Amino acid sequence: VMNMNNEEFGDFFRNYITNHAQEYHADGVFIDEIMWQGYWGISTANLRDYDSAEDYNDASLNFLKRIGENRSIEILHQAFWDEAQQYSDGVWGEHSFEYNFTRNENYIFYRRMTYDEIIQKSLEISSRNETYIWAAWYRMDNSKDFEHVVATYLLGKGSNSVVFQPHPIFGNGYGSPGNLAGYDIKTFENEYNKYKQYLDVELGNPVGDPEKNLDGIWVRIFENGMVFSHPNI
Repeated sequence: VMNMNNEEFGDFFRNYITNHAQEYHADGVFIDEIMWQGYWGISTANLRDYDSAEDYNDASLNFLKRIGENRSIEILHQAFWDEAQQYSDGVWGEHSFEYNFTRNENYIFYRRMTYDEIIQKSLEISSRNETYIWAAWYRMDNSKDFEHVVATYLLGKGSNSVVFQPHPIFGNGYGSPGNLAGYDIKTFENEYNKYKQYLDVELGNPVGDPEKNLDGIWVRIFENGMVFSHPNI
């Protein structure tokens, strides 16, 4: 029944999430874990009606197209690439950035990207004024981590359509109760109160785009200050 190529299911799902959003007076919904390009170990051996990763990737796009038609609410999902974004209103980056960049690479929306690419992608999405919930992973109670993820967010902020979401890691990180921090409003409140010194700085608007100097340090000038960041600091 829940075949993503099933148009009747697409219509049912759109109506379901619309009613759910209206019931809770929400502006929209976030759809988690669509079958993008075979991540999460999805195999055709476990799927009855698909012969390849391309088949279920196409089905995912068809599903988004179907539920995006005649919608009255905002629909977000995790995939940032243009092919996926043509049928939605933005992204929730559950793993937009992680504190540990010792190898100068990171996963963002299940594709590997460098620090530089993450900044550029953030600028691209937010400059289009599309909703971008920029969830940053950092170790709980580690102020150095927190300063790093906030600085990276500010480097890539192209407009107020991109918002910073604190996502502290505790326990064993992904797959543990720490992963649920992204769904807990109380956690956001606690982290804001804990790190006001980083979040309440009156930097003003950016004067220009971020630039990287010869030492690999990114710099961005604001009306009332400057932001510096390096992937491995």
